[in-house]
Amino acid sequence: GKYALFINSGIIVIFTALGIIGTLTGNPNVPLEWVDYLLGFLFAFIYLAVVSFVVDKINVRNKKVRIDIVTHDESLSGILIANFPHGITITKGIGGYSRNEKYILSMAISSSEVKRMVELIKKSDPYAFIQVTNLNQIYGKFFINPIR
Repeated sequence: GKYALFINSGIIVIFTALGIIGTLTGNPNVPLEWVDYLLGFLFAFIYLAVVSFVVDKINVRNKKVRIDIVTHDESLSGILIANFPHGITITKGIGGYSRNEKYILSMAISSSEVKRMVELIKKSDPYAFIQVTNLNQIYGKFFINPIR
């Protein structure tokens, strides 16, 4: 969405500039007045911005997040692996306040999977602490379900 907005905005700016230059120089081959070119630019830019925003909001399948879960329940990792096609990293930790042993589970998932995963975690361990962080890039294997 953002890249399309950037490229198409450049094309619209060039088209508008050439149209305005053509009308101001009195070129008889230019069919519109300069105000028409400015209005066209305005409407085209608004359209592109709206389309770009909608595409970015709809296309959550390709956006990745990291989810970190702090829990006392070691079996939660097995539940998550059984329900999601992604790997999980388990780290043992100690609570800074309670000094109790905890498990920190980390996964990279699609942002479209977050709601379902949080519901499953809360059902399995209502006291789990969950943190979700947006990721810009992932290197390595990452499974995405095919579009059906």
